[in-house]
Amino acid sequence: MSNNNIFRIHPSIGIARVGNSNEYYLGPETMAGMDGLTTSEPMGGLPIKEGQESQTITSDDLRDAEGRLKRQAARFKIYGYSNLEIQQYPTQAGSEIKVGSSIKINGTTKVVKTILWQVHLANKKANSWVEPEQGISAYNNLGQTPFIRNPNFPNSTPMAGVNEEEKTCTNSHEILTEKVRRETLVLDAGPHVVSKGGQETVSFNSTGQNKIISNTGLATEAVKYPKQFPVYNNDTPENETIESLGDMEIDQFGRLLVIGAFGKASGFKGAGVYDPNADLEDAVNNDCWYDDTADGPVTAVLVFTDETSHAVEGSSWVVSSDPSYAPQIANVVSLWEDLYNTWVENFELEPSLYTPNGTETPVNNKAYTLGKGYNENYVPKFESQVKPMLNAANLQMWATNLVSKGEGAHKAVAKQTMKNPKWKEIMDFIRNPNAENNNDDPQNATRMPLSLGDSGTPADNFLAISRTQYFFLYQWLIRGVIDSGDTLGPGELLDRNILGNCLGGRFSPGIEMTFIIRDKQLYQNWKDGSSYLPAGPFRIDMETINYNNLQTPALGVGYTPTNSAKVEPGDICKFMSIPWHSDYNSCATHTPVPNEQNSKMTYWSWPAQRPVAVYTFEDLVCSETNTLDFQRYSVRGEGTNAYYDASAPNHINVQNTGTASARVGRYQEYINFVNNWHNVGTIIQGSSIQQTDDEKAKNISSELLKESFLEVQSKFIEDDSNKVIPGPIPENHAVTEPAAVCPHMAKMKNK
Repeated sequence: MSNNNIFRIHPSIGIARVGNSNEYYLGPETMAGMDGLTTSEPMGGLPIKEGQESQTITSDDLRDAEGRLKRQAARFKIYGYSNLEIQQYPTQAGSEIKVGSSIKINGTTKVVKTILWQVHLANKKANSWVEPEQGISAYNNLGQTPFIRNPNFPNSTPMAGVNEEEKTCTNSHEILTEKVRRETLVLDAGPHVVSKGGQETVSFNSTGQNKIISNTGLATEAVKYPKQFPVYNNDTPENETIESLGDMEIDQFGRLLVIGAFGKASGFKGAGVYDPNADLEDAVNNDCWYDDTADGPVTAVLVFTDETSHAVEGSSWVVSSDPSYAPQIANVVSLWEDLYNTWVENFELEPSLYTPNGTETPVNNKAYTLGKGYNENYVPKFESQVKPMLNAANLQMWATNLVSKGEGAHKAVAKQTMKNPKWKEIMDFIRNPNAENNNDDPQNATRMPLSLGDSGTPADNFLAISRTQYFFLYQWLIRGVIDSGDTLGPGELLDRNILGNCLGGRFSPGIEMTFIIRDKQLYQNWKDGSSYLPAGPFRIDMETINYNNLQTPALGVGYTPTNSAKVEPGDICKFMSIPWHSDYNSCATHTPVPNEQNSKMTYWSWPAQRPVAVYTFEDLVCSETNTLDFQRYSVRGEGTNAYYDASAPNHINVQNTGTASARVGRYQEYINFVNNWHNVGTIIQGSSIQQTDDEKAKNISSELLKESFLEVQSKFIEDDSNKVIPGPIPENHAVTEPAAVCPHMAKMKNK
């Protein structure tokens, strides 16, 4: 038994998701687009059945018996490390610590009696800044910050130093600090504690007793905490009444499960009075709205049988976000890639890969410029640093209406082997993230990834892979330097896989997190000079709250991008869309913004997180030839049809085009998605679809099912959208009526 002097919670950032069911499954711990636990398992990214260690769900586990969409729980584990093992990243080490584990600390053997977990969830969306087109640079602007949300809230100080062109002001912190705003616009469930053998289930609701871990670390103590939730009338509809930000539980091993809330959103007027008719007119920034997503810190204390305790050094953070409607479809640029790139370039994460303030990395063609600091002798790992990109490209066809030529090219990319890639010209098709302005490139609109990037600056019109990703591709394809394998320890693997299943690259504002993932001020440093600190990499720089000496309200402005203020509960989600539903509905396809080249083409935003066009299992079953004959829009149903001769309602006037083909695959009024988000189907691998006896009688090829990713469990009883046309398509392209209704849909409608 080796010494385990250092303990860390993994993943460093966990992801819970909302659903309208009381039931849940566990979030995936394998990475989308890659192998499952074994090559014979379903492809990675599938969630795990409730109560199971690793058994993945099937199509029957997505909804409960009443057809409601299950929530997702983020599972947190504790790993022990020796002082020597933490002297590098990756450590290639880590032993999981559970209730009953025997561990040796400084030479003394101890047995874990229980684990105390403390979590504090909040939502600050309504008392935050509008989502700026400039991204993170909007907060580093000579004292200017973006406009605030709810500027007309009663008794709020007016914005000063207003720059209408930049949409910034100078006194946002003063306004956001105002007590009346923080009391009404911030949703705050306060701290709660769970433990094996103690209180094992807790709701982050408006009524439960708040508790913290005591100073001794051996018990919990109740605290009088000023919770904050909206106030509703007795006749407020249940699906609009936000009374909880989620739940948490302990599993049989003492691990923590944090479960998302219920996907609710509600409007208000005046000083927070419920308003069923609140305007919902913007994709991202809607005043007078709440939703029940949340985020906050996760800390833990190990309690031993000898009545001593040990505070876990590496804290974590949990983010509760939108449902995952395509869990096995990987993003070409994931949240992990943005996090990893930030740490490589700002925190000396892997000195063998990157040196800050280094010299220009040599290349054999200036078109492949790699910027400064990357080590030309670094050997990337094919399985973990190259292959995810290739597989992700291939999987996009299952969530987009990509033309067949594009599908074929993406399949060819995914077939490239580590040692002998046959298509080295791949580099010529990839958009270079190191270019000063890709819009100077006449081929920019057709380079890969064929998706939109951050809006606001011309250089970011289209998505580019991260600088580290581009460097790995160059090393493999041009220099021929590559190795196999994955050197991450089990806890580090969780850090990567959980964020590898989330959206990166395009933050306008995004799904789970936004551009703040690239801000070095968001994180604790993991080193003090040449010494390695116990907490480890990728840890949010958590604010320490003194729960025994609270101000009212307890939470302030908190974290501000590029500034040194530490991160409070609710500080991650406050940059996201309010409510999340409007942004999800809007972000199917768009023209570029800004659009200096005056492109008339519409491109996909986030297809792996927000599927646009899908092949449905129902249509496959209905096919006389057992083939995938056509696609449908993922978001369909009454109110989604974009008629060509109809002018767009102002609140769905996508990028001010007003043309129907730029509005397909979504509701024409945002409020309809607020009411129907739980009806959207989920894309999973065909081999994980549970078939009825009648469906089995169709004898659909098992190989086809294994290779296909199909929508299941949609609750739309009709397809009122438009016929899917292979894209990208021009914004002024004619649209047509929807495809024929499948008999399965007709049966559902007649129930």
